[in-house]
This record gives sequence, structure tokens and C-alpha cells, in this order.
Amino acid sequence: MIFNAPTSDSVETYPGSPMCKGDRGVNIKKVQMQLNKIAEHYPAIPRITAESGKYDSDTEAAVRKFQQIFNLKDDGTINKATWYKIKSIYNAVKKFSNLYSKSPGLRNNSRQGMIVFRFGSIGEPVKILQFCFNFINRFNPNIPNLAADGYYGHLTEHTVKAFQREYGLKENGIVGPDTWLMMNKVYRSMLDSMPDDYKRYSPQYYPGYFLTEGLQGDAVRNLQTFLHTIAESDDRIPPVEADGVFGKQTRDAVIAIQKSENLGQTGEVGPMTWNCIIRLYNEYR
Repeated sequence: MIFNAPTSDSVETYPGSPMCKGDRGVNIKKVQMQLNKIAEHYPAIPRITAESGKYDSDTEAAVRKFQQIFNLKDDGTINKATWYKIKSIYNAVKKFSNLYSKSPGLRNNSRQGMIVFRFGSIGEPVKILQFCFNFINRFNPNIPNLAADGYYGHLTEHTVKAFQREYGLKENGIVGPDTWLMMNKVYRSMLDSMPDDYKRYSPQYYPGYFLTEGLQGDAVRNLQTFLHTIAESDDRIPPVEADGVFGKQTRDAVIAIQKSENLGQTGEVGPMTWNCIIRLYNEYR
């Protein structure tokens, strides 16, 4: 499985020409910041000392190591494939960090304080894991199905071990950064390569990442279309214009649905909120 290039759901699109040593610019500065964030989870990637926007030797070394890790041509140049791979991995790492920041009790006691989900963990992040594994189960029956109840019990641990075994990870039943990133990678790959008979329903499938204020693209427009239909039948939900931009209007509608459905009122759309919106949309349309 590989990450495909993001669709228009990504705010940052490829600037159109490769970047290499000696170049300067705001896009290079963004890449430097993203590579340093990725390096927190992939220590083999050397840190870039100065996120200055200048493509220096530190940046080239980090790009080469990133390319080696993710099976890209390691020429030290940020071409289209490398650009989108950096964005995909950065978004996955950021999502993992966001989940952890909302669940500060989910740490292990390892020497490095590695963020993990394991047997006994509870809460929204565990529901997200279970949701993703259930989606993967539709296309890979070697991954068991399980209830998305938010409790990391024996069945969830068994499913995690099966996933780790299937995708060449250390089989320990614990979801750390490597397992989380692989789960996201497999989910997105399966979503992008669904059979033709599934694709007519594809707008209703969770896109594989959190939808938050400031995001733009087709996934946001689909979300707004669903919210608009719900609002026409439920006065508690404020109306939303389907303009493809996740602004305050969209956030207010999401919070209203989360409140009505007893979900955490974050204004962000993860898989639990997405599934709830889809259920209501299909009821009202």
C-alpha cells in the first residue's frame, strides 16, 4: 500500500516545480517545519537546524532520509511525489498528536514517554482506531471486525495484533506511532482504490483525516452538503452553504450536531461525528 497524492481536500498543493539545494521560499520553510515534526516520530530523519526557508545541507539530508524511508527516489529534491508524501505523513503525525492532546491520560510509562493506546485505554481515540479497523475489514477479512465502543479490550488487542501481523509491524497489540501511521496509510489507500461499485457511495465514506476549521476542498464541500440537508429538517442545526471552506458557519453546525447527539462538542469532524452526520443525512434526504 502507498499514499496517493492528496486531492483538492489538501490546502497545500504542489507548487509546480521541484525544489532543491540553494532554493528559497515559503514552501521550503513549510516543508522544513513538517519534516522536523515527522522526525519526532521517525528519529532516523535528521533535524533541520534552521527552518529558514533556505534549502540548505540540513534540509537536503532530511529530504534524502525521508525519501529512503518511504521508498522514494533519494535524490534530495522535493519533486511532486516527495511533496505529497511529506504532506500525507505530516498530516498523519499531526492527527496522532491532536488525538493525544485531547486524551492526556493515554501514555505508557516507557523511558521516552512514547504515546500509545493499549489494553485498558478508553475514549474517543480508541473509537477512532476501532472505526478504521472495521473499514479495513471490509476489504481485508484477515483484520477482525469489532464494536466501536471506545474500550481497548481483548478483542481490540486481538485486532491490533492481526493488523500488525498482516502489515509487517511488531506484533505487540499496542498502537504507537508506527501502527497508527500504517493504519492511516492502509485506510487512505483502500479509500482511494475502492471498486467501482463502491465509488458511487464514496462521498459518504470518512475521508481518513479530521476536518477542522480552515480546511478546504471536496471533503469539506461534501460535509457541508450533508449538513445543509440535515439543517432543512432540524431547526437546531444552523444552515450551511456548501462552498468547500470549513469556516465558522460549518463549525457551528458541527457543534450543534455534536450537542444534539451527545458527542464531544469540539467543532471538528472525526469518524464518529462523520458517521453520525451521514446517518442523519440518509434519514432526512
